[in-house]
Amino acid sequence: MVESSKRSGEYNEALRRAYYSDVAERYEDMAEHILDAIRLAHDGHIEMDSENRNFFSLAFKNIVGKKRNSWRMLQSERQKSPDDAVVIDGILKKVRGELETYIGRVLDTIEKYFRADEIQETGSKVFVTKMKGDYLRYRAEICEGEARKKAASGALDSYSEARKYAETLPPTDPVRLGLHLNFSVFYYEIMNDAEEACKLAKEAFETGISELDRLKEEHYKDSTLMLQLLRDNLTLWTTRNEVKNDK
Repeated sequence: MVESSKRSGEYNEALRRAYYSDVAERYEDMAEHILDAIRLAHDGHIEMDSENRNFFSLAFKNIVGKKRNSWRMLQSERQKSPDDAVVIDGILKKVRGELETYIGRVLDTIEKYFRADEIQETGSKVFVTKMKGDYLRYRAEICEGEARKKAASGALDSYSEARKYAETLPPTDPVRLGLHLNFSVFYYEIMNDAEEACKLAKEAFETGISELDRLKEEHYKDSTLMLQLLRDNLTLWTTRNEVKNDK
């Protein structure tokens, strides 16, 4: 009983540290504290609720998001400044290494602590399986050749698995909409399959809009944002496809 109480106290303290690191926008610290909380929860058989699990996603999203932006900007600069390719490639190599480190930590954590077959709640199954797909997609973005194919194949499997779990969620559920948003981006950006990307985005958008009057109030902000992003992507991709066909 004493040991259990101690673990619970350590777990709650790790969560508080993660929370205040988020407030201070110290996302590397936040990631370390939330990983501590995850390990303590696992060892102490403490169930993490969805809010605390979202902390895990948020911490790494902020870290990896910035590094992905750096990667994209450097790739763009490389196209514009071929004479500086050697210099830019050196920085790209460093960014790639940092991305691989964080992507690996997320995937290892999901594999060890958030296996979908051990999770009961459907929304949580979709959340962690989608997250696995997201980080494999990020890996595919920075890899070439067989490594890219392997990451893309893993992402496709994870997104497809998450989509099966999501079938029982309402069409307006923000987790389900977020899955379809990211899955469609995967098809467009990684698989270069604009047709499948548009099909998936259109289906999710139209189904969600048709059920909008049943949307729960607590999900309104997140769900309407996802629907807006789906519509924006669909408009952009359709326009690009029309321009391409006109050439």
